[in-house]
Amino acid sequence: MNQLWFRWVLITHLFLSLLIAGHGAHTDTSDPKAGALDSAEWIISESIKAHGGAVDWLELSFDFRDWKYAGQFKGGLYEMSRQFKKGDSLYFDKFNNRTFMRSINHIVVEVPEKKANAYTSSINSVFYFALLPFKLSDQAVQLRYVGKQSIAGETFYLVAVSFEKENGGEDYEDEYRYWINAQTMQLDYFAYSYSTGKGGVRFRSVEKRHKPIEGYILQDYINYKVNKGTNLDNLVYMHQNGKLEELSRIRLENIKIERIKK
Repeated sequence: MNQLWFRWVLITHLFLSLLIAGHGAHTDTSDPKAGALDSAEWIISESIKAHGGAVDWLELSFDFRDWKYAGQFKGGLYEMSRQFKKGDSLYFDKFNNRTFMRSINHIVVEVPEKKANAYTSSINSVFYFALLPFKLSDQAVQLRYVGKQSIAGETFYLVAVSFEKENGGEDYEDEYRYWINAQTMQLDYFAYSYSTGKGGVRFRSVEKRHKPIEGYILQDYINYKVNKGTNLDNLVYMHQNGKLEELSRIRLENIKIERIKK
């Protein structure tokens, strides 16, 4: 009798343990991980959709300050360029998957490799920021979901971004934070720390969303200067409390986007 009672208690205990374990493994559907392999990838994917979808098979041009930029993206092949005047000379820089080229007054000139890399990095940086959040799907990007933050009564997903050394460019050591509005899935704020030059920290908030062109939404930003070493995760709260110093405005003008037939 005692042995039967002991076995019954043991079986009941094991059954309840399995039931509790199964209940604890339930995934909360309100979490961005629901239905996705990785929450950060899901958030960025949805944000890219909210801004118009992947940047591919299209031509893009815009003015930024005194520079004219143009880009062409075709199924993994790309070409990006800038044009500007310096004195009486017209400069044109262009790079693609393979090479960099500079011309002055329509004459191609030789450029040392170190300078060519610097010019390429400069052009790529402008396109990177102009095409946010689209560029967050690039191969070298490493995403990490930080969590949710409440800002001015709205909920935001906070995603951390770093880069692989290989294919990450000269600025692969830079770190970024992106605040994606949980309702609209659009990018409202981002911050980054950079190590080039003397290094530093920046925070940007959306100043203007341009009307969709071919379905794509590009944005202008207010750029804030931040003390080096400031925790990136806290910058949005410092911004809300008026603790950041405005540095500049990042505005795109004369935006043109055309789709390319495959």
